[in-house]
Amino acid sequence: METMRDEWQEGYLQRHELCLERVRMMQTEETVPEPFRAYFQKVAGFFLETEAVRVQVADGTWQRLDMARMQERNYKLYEDVLPENYGTSYANPSYARASLGREYGQILCVLYAELRCAVPYAFEGRAGYLTILGELLIEMYNCFEGELPKYQTLKDIFYWYASDYCDVFFADRIEEQLHPEKCVAAKWLSEAIFIAMGSTSRKMKLAPPGTWEPFPKRRFRKWQTFIRKDTDKGLSTRARTCRRSPSWMSVIVWGSSA
Repeated sequence: METMRDEWQEGYLQRHELCLERVRMMQTEETVPEPFRAYFQKVAGFFLETEAVRVQVADGTWQRLDMARMQERNYKLYEDVLPENYGTSYANPSYARASLGREYGQILCVLYAELRCAVPYAFEGRAGYLTILGELLIEMYNCFEGELPKYQTLKDIFYWYASDYCDVFFADRIEEQLHPEKCVAAKWLSEAIFIAMGSTSRKMKLAPPGTWEPFPKRRFRKWQTFIRKDTDKGLSTRARTCRRSPSWMSVIVWGSSA
């Protein structure tokens, strides 16, 4: 599995620089007519910002930044969708349709929303994922050079992007569920809790940073099952309930309702 992952990452790294070079060209080219040129320049700038963060995380620069600098970089990543800026953001469907047209605005808004997934990918060091997103952006951009593309053409590009790479994304998600130690978010959470709890972490049996120790699962008898609190009214009168927590109940069913 690790060998296959390494080969997969190496293959995408070979395309990564080519992708970045093309995205950088978007910011200076004038081959796409307005108002779409402004859109692609904005989105390209955001994508390159996430790549800069990925590089800092990969070479260790990010960890050496002070808190003020980290907050500044983080603000840039989310500045476009903050409440004071959302009204003129391409991530806002209403603004995107108003500035780019109903059909184009709709699909390009979805594209920008998808590209915003680059933020967690950058911090997780997923250069391959960034390459996939960058190539999607480039393919959509190329369609606007010259005559405007048909709406269905753009939809097909997005469809085949999702179809072609679903096995990549899903495989990684399943592996992270089976092996939580390979999940970057789980690692960060474990480390944050370990630091926050301090000496108390030993009593809580928390895993030290860099390892993963899942919390022990609660055991229940065969005849106990969880149901939502707001569904207990629908139970048979032949069922008795006992409260376990504010939001869940353990239900002991004494017989069928038949």
